[in-house]
Amino acid sequence: MKVKYYDPYNINEERLRHKPPHLSDDKWRWLINFWGTLEAKNQFKQLLSQPEGMSYSSPAAFTASASSITSTSVDDIYTQVMGQERHGHVRSYEFGVTPTLIFGHSNIGQSRFTLSAQLENVQEMLRVAEQKFTIATETFEDKLVEIQRKT
Repeated sequence: MKVKYYDPYNINEERLRHKPPHLSDDKWRWLINFWGTLEAKNQFKQLLSQPEGMSYSSPAAFTASASSITSTSVDDIYTQVMGQERHGHVRSYEFGVTPTLIFGHSNIGQSRFTLSAQLENVQEMLRVAEQKFTIATETFEDKLVEIQRKT
């Protein structure tokens, strides 16, 4: 998120205009301010620093190692900034936003009601199809009897 929405812009006013869609204005302002602090910069440098006792055979090896360190640590940093995931809450959204508001109902009772209504609809469609089949069969049989009489 930092690479996409923060780093490409040089001043905070530009960064504020390019807010990630899932963040509230307040949280985005807080992140912009945090990423601009010396503490955040030091944390990032510490993550990228070479661990003691490790040597790299090439710049590519260092880059690969740094990438793996940052990709695993980005989740940790995000958790530190945005907080732990909690049941019934959605991180990165305003206070009061619940998974149901974002993802819809997953209530078992609601699902049973929906499935029950769908079953009734399918049963009704089957009854109509059977009636049409019966009528078509009777019509076919009548025409067959009529043809047999003529011959």
